[in-house]
Amino acid sequence: MKSSDRELFYDQLKGVAIVGVVYIHSLSLISHPSYAALFTSDLFRISVPFFIVTFSFFIEKSIKKRDYKNFYVKRITSLIYPFVFWSVLYFILSVDISEIKTTPHAILTKHFSGYGWAGQYFFILCFQVLLFFPLIRTITFKNKAYPIFIFFLTSVTFLYLTYNSNNLPTLISKISDRAVIYWLPYVFLGIVLANSSTFKVSKSYLLVTVIVLSVPLEYLLFVDRDDIFSPYTMCTVLVSTCVAATALFLVKPQLSGMPGRVLSIFGQRSMAIFVMNPLIIKFFDFCSLTFEGRNQAVSYIYSFGITVMICLLICLIAELIKRSPMNKII
Repeated sequence: MKSSDRELFYDQLKGVAIVGVVYIHSLSLISHPSYAALFTSDLFRISVPFFIVTFSFFIEKSIKKRDYKNFYVKRITSLIYPFVFWSVLYFILSVDISEIKTTPHAILTKHFSGYGWAGQYFFILCFQVLLFFPLIRTITFKNKAYPIFIFFLTSVTFLYLTYNSNNLPTLISKISDRAVIYWLPYVFLGIVLANSSTFKVSKSYLLVTVIVLSVPLEYLLFVDRDDIFSPYTMCTVLVSTCVAATALFLVKPQLSGMPGRVLSIFGQRSMAIFVMNPLIIKFFDFCSLTFEGRNQAVSYIYSFGITVMICLLICLIAELIKRSPMNKII
């Protein structure tokens, strides 16, 4: 496979993942989401874990080619600019003046540590991954059984967190899924996939569809519960992400034609879409671009239509930003 073909696959993969993220967020624009839309939204829970796998994959590929310290400085800088800019912007748009006067000490923890705007936690996770990556990488290569052990341990932890969420210690509940420890299997997997010739990962992916489709089934157990720890600490999300990512990264399927080109563009602008989609959704809501009807079929079509519209609009805005002095914010 040519280098350009591989890059096309990764762009399309990120494109699908970012569409999933926007799809989940944009359901707030539909008063009565169809059952199919809710099912699809639950399927897309693997999107953020996919981004962590991809993020770790490219870190591993990059540091194999050059010094980690130089890469670290460059990568951390590329994340700090958008994190600070968009965190400040969303803080200004959402903060309550009385909150500033009465609880100034809470501003940092509430608005700048992963709990501010939708998607901010991803930056917090990326910072942690970069910080601990040398250690995680060392563990991965020290013994090939370690990643498997971590996967098993994480699965047990996820079962405990998900099905015992009412009785968790306060600190664990407050930190939620912002701690990198819950995302370690995806970091390990990214490293392993970047060295697939060393780890001899099997190309068998016959169970991918069944496992991925099991995500909403587990989520249905918590559909009426507000006390769920996190949708990202469900075992079905963990297993389906790892199996699907392994199959996709090894086979590298590509979508041709217009859909493939659109997904590639979305993938290339995934950072811009990630940071801007909450703002655009707020704008659409303000302009009453919402769906109020109860027709299941129309509601489902609208859910995808509004998602694609948001992504396309952000890509156009991103193109303008890229040509401006503020290009580092995306």
